[in-house]
Amino acid sequence: MLAARGEQIHSASLHRNERSAIAILDARGIVISWHDNLPRARPYDPGVLSRHVSQFYLADDVALHVPARHLAIAAEYGVDTQRGWRRRPAGEIFWGVTIMQSILLSDDELLGYSHVTRFVRAPAQHLARPLRAELQHATDLAIPA
Repeated sequence: MLAARGEQIHSASLHRNERSAIAILDARGIVISWHDNLPRARPYDPGVLSRHVSQFYLADDVALHVPARHLAIAAEYGVDTQRGWRRRPAGEIFWGVTIMQSILLSDDELLGYSHVTRFVRAPAQHLARPLRAELQHATDLAIPA
């Protein structure tokens, strides 16, 4: 049922020619279906499946529990929208708008989530953030002389 929902969202996205990545998650946030229509998308990566949605977020955001909060808000209110830096499976970083929507059974039991991230141009004040974070990480890993 969740995989079929993913196919519906993917087909609609292709029809509208949207630049988006679509993941269907189970109730724990594990990716069970994934499609990438973003610019410069690489061929399908099966390594995305059976891993937590946090793989699409920067390490700083994971440490701040952003993916967990995103899931919790979508579970509580039905949907949550966030803008921010996201990570592709191959590691490329991009600015996007992510819409997380809960998928419920007829008795309102949580079945899973749709996680749709649309590529958008980053506001100028955010352009340097990933570079600063990557440089700091590289500096932290440097071996002292």
